[in-house]
This record gives sequence, structure tokens and C-alpha cells, in this order.
Amino acid sequence: MLLPLPGDSEKLLSSFKSKLRSQIKKPFKDGLSVQSGGLGLLKSFYPLFSENMRDLGSPVHSRAWVKQILSKFRNKAVLFIVRMPDQTPAAGGILLCHPNMVSVPWASSLRRFNSWNPNMMLYWAFLKFAADNHFPVFDFGRSTPDEGTFGFKKQWGASPTSLHWADLKTEAGCKQELQPVSIIISPDISGKRKLAESIIMKMPVPVFKTFGNMTRKYISL
Repeated sequence: MLLPLPGDSEKLLSSFKSKLRSQIKKPFKDGLSVQSGGLGLLKSFYPLFSENMRDLGSPVHSRAWVKQILSKFRNKAVLFIVRMPDQTPAAGGILLCHPNMVSVPWASSLRRFNSWNPNMMLYWAFLKFAADNHFPVFDFGRSTPDEGTFGFKKQWGASPTSLHWADLKTEAGCKQELQPVSIIISPDISGKRKLAESIIMKMPVPVFKTFGNMTRKYISL
């Protein structure tokens, strides 16, 4: 889901429908705040990231792995934290800055704070940063059409762009060839995934973190 950006955030804000602008302004009026930085915010980000991934039924990356991302990318990785009026972290995410695009591969918000709209504040902070730093495109990441995340990203004006999957096969003495791949999730695989998600969602967060650290490296997506 990709969104072309204007030269600054004021132009971007004025392009949104009035309902979306109201949703953006509400958390500011309610006393929420947003920070941006790097490794110094990891302590606030990782617990909410872990809890949200548990609630989604998906193994979480280790804290050490996230730390390496922030360390190696340096100023090209920006971490954002949205805080409640009492300074409790409610949402957060990491932006990766590429030469002609900003992408958001990891973002999370805590369900118990949904009524405060911290996720709207978070994504507005992402977009404001990208627009004011003159990046031409914002990449919201992958979504399945017609699911909840697809609708959330579409409301900001993002448009779907197809992803193309391929296997890179090499053999000794042969040229590399890209072989197109059709990915089909069978009902059996889908059922097993739903069962795994339901089990994960019931785990206590400390147990879930250990499980994620052990298994996440074997999951390619």
C-alpha cells in the first residue's frame, strides 16, 4: 500500500477528508503525545510491540534483533512512541528511510487504549516526518485486500500495488534464473495457522517472548 507525498505535511493534512483530520486531531486534544528517536526509546517500544504481536497471534522478534536494526541503520531508522497523558506507551513503530521512500515494517498499538486513537497519532507522525523530510512515497506495507489493515491504510489515500514473488534457483555452472511462484494457502494450512494463532494469543507475555525468540528466525515473512 503506497502513498505519494506532497512537499510538506500541511499540504498532506489539507488533502485528507474532514473525518480523517478529526481523527488525527482527537488524540492531541486528549493529551496524548508523540516522541521520535532511536535506541533510547527501545525500552518503551519493545514491551508494547511484544504484547501487540501476542494479541495478533504472531511470534515476535527478539529485543536484541530490534536493537540491531536500530543500531545498524542508525539515522535511517527512526523509532516513534505515542504516550498517554500519564506517559504510558500506547503505540509505537519503526520507520526505515530509503533513498526514495519511507517504509513502516513494524508498528503496534495496545488494544486497551484503542478508544484514545493512539494509532492515528502514530501514523500521522510517520507521515508528517516523511513529508517534511521530502520523501516522495510512503510505504504502508503489505495487506490482504478487504481486511482491516487494508481499509486502515486506504483511508490515508494509499493505493495497492501488487507484489511479485519469485524463487531464485542456482546450479553449478548454470546462469541464475527467476522462476515465478504461485503461492496458494490450502484450507489445511490455513486451519493450522489459525490453531497456532489461538494458542499463541493465550500465552502470558513473558512465555510468548521466549517462544518468539526461539521460533521467529525460522519464519521468512
